[in-house]
Amino acid sequence: MNEVAEDNMQWTAADYFDHWSVVQPDAVYVVDHSLERAEEVYTYGQFAVLVKKTARALQNIGISSGDVVAVQLPNSWEFVVLTWAIWKIGAVICPIMPIFRLHEVRQILGQTDAKLWVVPQTFRRLTRLWLSCHSGT
Repeated sequence: MNEVAEDNMQWTAADYFDHWSVVQPDAVYVVDHSLERAEEVYTYGQFAVLVKKTARALQNIGISSGDVVAVQLPNSWEFVVLTWAIWKIGAVICPIMPIFRLHEVRQILGQTDAKLWVVPQTFRRLTRLWLSCHSGT
């Protein structure tokens, strides 16, 4: 945690996550009950490692504080990791409903000037290419 947050007791969400990942690294943080794969369980400590790696990866591709990252993922542990990583580097997350097709996504991306758009390889057994081609545009 940074000294400013401790001194002012104005912690950010990222400060709280960092705090609890140190205080109770073995406590369960996320349980993903996806319908398309086996249940996955992550502790605070495991999740903190994933968040740090993802934040570093985002920075390595040029994402920095103030940049908008559009995320079009279903509810999953990956969405949570990306959210924390984006916040950790000071970027802004723009969540997009996974059911939105290219027409809606184009409007959102245009309005937000997102520097990155994150999508799953597949969604409900449909590929991203199929979803784009069958968007009604």
